[in-house]
Amino acid sequence: MKNIMKKLKPRKKKKDDVKEEIRNRDKQREQQVPRKKKKADVKKEIRTRDKQREQQVPRKKKKADVKEEIRIRDKQREQQVNKMINFIEHEVELSIQNIEEDTKTECHVLKGKQFKEAKKNIQTEYTKKYNRLAKEKNETLGKDKRRYYFDKQDVLSSHLEEIHEIVTNRVGNHLYQKENEELLKKYLTALVLEGAYMLGKPIIFLKIRPQDKTIVESILPRVQEAYEEATFTTLTIEIMTESYLDEKGLGGVIIYSADQRIQIDNTVEERINSCVQLMEPWMRQKLMPSQTVHSAFGI
Repeated sequence: MKNIMKKLKPRKKKKDDVKEEIRNRDKQREQQVPRKKKKADVKKEIRTRDKQREQQVPRKKKKADVKEEIRIRDKQREQQVNKMINFIEHEVELSIQNIEEDTKTECHVLKGKQFKEAKKNIQTEYTKKYNRLAKEKNETLGKDKRRYYFDKQDVLSSHLEEIHEIVTNRVGNHLYQKENEELLKKYLTALVLEGAYMLGKPIIFLKIRPQDKTIVESILPRVQEAYEEATFTTLTIEIMTESYLDEKGLGGVIIYSADQRIQIDNTVEERINSCVQLMEPWMRQKLMPSQTVHSAFGI
């Protein structure tokens, strides 16, 4: 414990150390307190201050120097004015160039618009004219085609009527002659059988001319036998006595069902009409070879 206390106690300074501290303090005090200036130093400072004042205060200029300065200033002003004038002229030239370019572009744009509008107007006008002319042309062509078609039809119908008349006269004169009685029976048998096959009914009624009644009655057994052989069914045939075909006609038969709702016209006139209709394409090809038609006769 004693040792610790000894260490904590401050040491006594030596004499030399104390003297050194006193000298250092004196030096610091001398530095802080300004020394008194000498007379020579004071005079020197005054001269330097006077020189500085003389330099700060401008001297009076001579007339020649003033004139020279004025001339230099005038030149500088002239140069500045010339620079400003040149700058303004340059700006004016640039603005003029820009205006000219803008006017040129506007002119080109206006010309382009006017050209497009004129082109469009011309196109619309010519399309209207073209459509009008095409319409007129189509109308005239349609009229010509219709006229040509009707003329062809007139020619064709006149030829077909002539053929129909010739065939009717020849059939009427040839079919009902006494030497052609067997031919007439075969023809009537074929007509009745065809109607019976088409109806497919067990009972049928026949409408004939009154002068053909005996011939038709004579062929009925043959018709029934042929029908039964073909269909394996019996067929009942009745001749209508309430009404007959026209006596002036070419004959033939009209076959009815039992309820008389269905009929098949197998008269000679109807057969001739069918043949003439089948001949129409062939006649058209003969009269107008440029058209390709197909006939039922294969010619």
